[in-house]
Amino acid sequence: MMIHLKRNWPAKLLSLLAAIVMWFFIMRDQNPVMEVTYTVPVQVQNLDSHYIIEDAPDVARIVLSGPRDTIMAIKADNLRAYIDASGVKPGQNNVTIGFTPPAGMSLVEVKPDTVTINVDEYAERKIPVEIVPIGKFSDDVALKSVTIVPKEVTVSGRKQLVNAVNKVVMKVNISGQTKNFSAVSTLEAWDISGNVLDVHINPSQGQA
Repeated sequence: MMIHLKRNWPAKLLSLLAAIVMWFFIMRDQNPVMEVTYTVPVQVQNLDSHYIIEDAPDVARIVLSGPRDTIMAIKADNLRAYIDASGVKPGQNNVTIGFTPPAGMSLVEVKPDTVTINVDEYAERKIPVEIVPIGKFSDDVALKSVTIVPKEVTVSGRKQLVNAVNKVVMKVNISGQTKNFSAVSTLEAWDISGNVLDVHINPSQGQA
């Protein structure tokens, strides 16, 4: 038997190599390498709590390459790109959008791969809520008392804007009111000139 195996061993070796190559091409045809594009959310990571970023991109486009069966198994909802904000400073910063591909996949492209973001210092303040009546009562009706809920809110956001807040107001339409009434309205942060400022107010609604 050993003598039989040793005969024509070069031909047998070539046959084995040919079988391996054929298997490779068959598997490649059945499970080809493909490219696929996803639009994924962008998360900001490692941002110092004293800073705030409000103009980072919401999404990025990523292109992945890999076997078809691996691509089919990917759950697109779980994919996330990220910005590492650990080294940013107040002002304009050029940052890279990163992405870690799933196992068995290769990252081909991230677009955009770099972006410019504006970083500002973060601030917050406690400010009382004031009523701003819209319209007017009839001559025989007078405002007796007002109860506001909440009486105070937290204003937060870019330090420059937070510091510019002069008051937080709740607009209440009083036209045509002749008896006790309640109203719910979205709160606004005003500067000293009455301009509405783009800051976060918590809670965002008031009741009077």
